[in-house]
Amino acid sequence: MNNFENFEKAKKLLTTKKGLESFFDKWTHATQKPRIDKFKNGFCIDSRFSVFKAQVSFDCHTGEYGSSSCYTFRNGIDSSIASDLFKKAIELKKHEIFQLMSELANEEAMKIKSECEAELKEASKKLEEIQEL
Repeated sequence: MNNFENFEKAKKLLTTKKGLESFFDKWTHATQKPRIDKFKNGFCIDSRFSVFKAQVSFDCHTGEYGSSSCYTFRNGIDSSIASDLFKKAIELKKHEIFQLMSELANEEAMKIKSECEAELKEASKKLEEIQEL
């Protein structure tokens, strides 16, 4: 990635971070306006109004030494029931999930920022070398 792509990614991460951490407060404020009579938020409730989509699966396998074969380890879990329960679980923990997503976005942005600073420092040295010629 070049410097400007890194800057843009860091900017998008920090914008998303701020949006995630303030989402529910701003949502509550927006839905309390007198003219608002329709509102709902949650995971997998109406794809016409998706803020983001994420495909999620829980993958688990086992394999024995000496064999290249691997098998799905289900432990009695019914896929359909587990899928429904997962949706309910993430709905119950949506505030915590958004907070964690915000923290992860910030961590990634800070790593990219450090990389950008190092790249800029190196570019400044190269520019100084050119100016000295």
